[in-house]
This record gives sequence, structure tokens and C-alpha cells, in this order.
Amino acid sequence: MTLVIIWLICFVGDPEIIFSCLDYKFNLPVEDGAIVILRSSNSSAKGIINVGWYQQTIFPKYNFRVILHGNAGYLSSDDLVPHNLYLHAVEQGAINSFRRLVGKKIRPLSYTYYYESFFKELAHFFDCVKNDSDPLISANDGLKIIELIEEAYEKSQQRFVT
Repeated sequence: MTLVIIWLICFVGDPEIIFSCLDYKFNLPVEDGAIVILRSSNSSAKGIINVGWYQQTIFPKYNFRVILHGNAGYLSSDDLVPHNLYLHAVEQGAINSFRRLVGKKIRPLSYTYYYESFFKELAHFFDCVKNDSDPLISANDGLKIIELIEEAYEKSQQRFVT
């Protein structure tokens, strides 16, 4: 949900949460699904964040998804999934083998492409420190995201208070 809220802040400005529902289907200590309806305070843009952790237990049949529905269409993390996870792993392994042969640093390879985003975030942070540059997401953006997430929790709890 955090990444989608970052996108909304960048795209529509300062979003406001209209509705929030957090789901605890798997009885975990944290939510495993969420539906959040937002609107922009700067424009008429509205969006629905539908996040779910629907995991099958047998690798590689994982189904993590984030879907953002908006006024003009939708974005889905399903569009970022490699068509063949095994082929993707072989390709990345071959690229790393070539990188090692020519003396370049290899890129960490995980059993799923989802972890790649964490490596990219860390690499971006280290590049910012090394080059004394500003990160793409500012501390103020991070604070806005935390405030929106806290508001989503509060709105979800308010639905059950009578």
C-alpha cells in the first residue's frame, strides 16, 4: 500500500482518505489485505487502492498484487510479473555470470522479483549518500505516507465503533 500512496502523492498531490477497510483473513498479527479509497485535495482525482496478500504456499505460484483504480483507468502490479519465473531467474543468472566475467559487481538474485525493489531502494539511498544528492522521495513525503497509513488504520477502526 505504501508504494501506491507514494505514487498518488507524486501524481495527484495531497490525497485524503475517504474510506478504509483492513482485512485479517489469515489471522496474522497484521492485516493481509486492504481497500482504501482516496481523493485528491488539489483536484477531482479519486482512486481505490486494493492490496492483498493472497499467497499460495507452493513456489512459484505466489500472487501478491497491488491494484490502483482511478478515474481514467487502473494500474496493477500484475503487469510487472515475469511471464515465466524460471526463465527470468535463468536470464538474471546469465547476466550476473557475464558481469562477474568482465569484472563488474553482480546484482543480488532472489527467488522472486519482488525483492529487487528493496535492492534498488538501498542502491538509490547509497548513491545519494555517495554523491551527496537528494533522494527521489523526501523526508516530508515519507512523513505524509506514514500519516496517511495511520489515518487508514484509524478510519478502518472507526467503522467498528458504535
